[in-house]
Amino acid sequence: MSVARDTRQTADKRRTSAPHPLTFGTWLIVAYGALLLAIDLFIPLRVSEILQILAAWHFTWDKFVGWIVQTPGSAPLAYFVQLPLLLIWPHGCLAARFPTLIFSVGCCFLFLALTKKLSLKRPELALALFMFVPIQFRIASEAAPFELALFLSLTATLSFLDLLKRPGPRESIVYGTLLTLALYTEPYSFLPAIGYLLFLLRFVNRAHERRVIWFALPATAFSAALFFPYYAWAHPQASGSWLGAAASTANVSQTIQLFGSLADATKINWFSWALFFVLVAGGIAGVWSTFRAVYPLAKRINLFCLAGGILSTISIVLVIGALSEHFHGIEVVWAVPALIILFFAGAEWLFRRTALAIGSVVAGSLVLAISIWFDVNYLFAPKEDLPAEAAAALPQLKGDSCLVFVSQGVSRQLFLLFKPELGQYECHDFFHRRIVMASHPYVRPDQQEDAEAFFRGLGFHEKSRSNVGGGQIVVDEDSQ
Repeated sequence: MSVARDTRQTADKRRTSAPHPLTFGTWLIVAYGALLLAIDLFIPLRVSEILQILAAWHFTWDKFVGWIVQTPGSAPLAYFVQLPLLLIWPHGCLAARFPTLIFSVGCCFLFLALTKKLSLKRPELALALFMFVPIQFRIASEAAPFELALFLSLTATLSFLDLLKRPGPRESIVYGTLLTLALYTEPYSFLPAIGYLLFLLRFVNRAHERRVIWFALPATAFSAALFFPYYAWAHPQASGSWLGAAASTANVSQTIQLFGSLADATKINWFSWALFFVLVAGGIAGVWSTFRAVYPLAKRINLFCLAGGILSTISIVLVIGALSEHFHGIEVVWAVPALIILFFAGAEWLFRRTALAIGSVVAGSLVLAISIWFDVNYLFAPKEDLPAEAAAALPQLKGDSCLVFVSQGVSRQLFLLFKPELGQYECHDFFHRRIVMASHPYVRPDQQEDAEAFFRGLGFHEKSRSNVGGGQIVVDEDSQ
């Protein structure tokens, strides 16, 4: 009897000590990371990415910090994370995007942990939707601060849920530190924390939640206070003429478009609206479930606070977007993780009966299929390609010719980063027989027309025009 008991205990120890096989969610994240790596190598650097890379070009500390503060709405942490790789490989796609790749994979692990903490029945399906919802899929392949900020935002959300469970000084300090780091990466990633705190007030009549508020409030307020000195110093130095895509302000229509039609959010795409409203409808159902006793109280409080983060993010983005010229609706990405969580929680509540349980899977799979369709269209849509445009300009510079970078400003650096030899052909006067005008994708039509009209007035006529990488190469020759 004793021998049999010892044998069973030994077998139990072996099972306990044996390494656990990788879960389906882990394999899904690994496959997603491999896909992002291929995309990073496939898609040329966008102008917005190149503008961030230029901070490290011909590196000096004064130039580096100066470039950060003149970028509207920027914060320094992501630049410092990216800097070591850019010093090794100044204009490589992978060097620029590698931090984003790492933090994108990290975000997936954090999101999966969030779904399990909230006891979703289909965590892998929710994870797949988080990976491929178009607004998140785009920033996952972009050399920008967004994925690092999303990583910190998700970590802060998990920390907030820990604070809800075990309010105390240590949890408050950890939460406040994460919010501060998020602010110093992408300031608007702080927006969900406002809603978390405000919606927690619904439960102020409970002693435990009042204790949470006393710890969450200073963490939220002090993190904002710690960011304010940097904002007060950097904001007056931000450039008022910084390069940006046309129609970059965030109104309701364009913000909704960003959930699907990423290539051009100014055109109506009804599938984008459908994707947005299906997610919102599921989210509303998830909020409504917090008023029903179908879930444990702790889960209902968690879900309701996440709903507050969604509302604070989207509403503040729309208000600031209506007032600011240099603001983009893509900042709603901070609401996406919570919106997906609420969507699945709502679907599980609506289809909670055993006979209807498959309904939540069908709803999630439908939204996932629409998202992947958008992603495929985005991947194969025409892309900005400054390296190709810079390469195309060089053969046009033959004979008595010189080069004009249309719109001036940082236009020169955009091209010289990839083809430094173009600098020797730059026009310092116009006593040449041939003028080559290089226009990057963000040159406005009025700027292009002004440049061409100037040379027509000097007696030049158009010899050729080619559209390359989203920009233009126009060759004018002297009429004489």
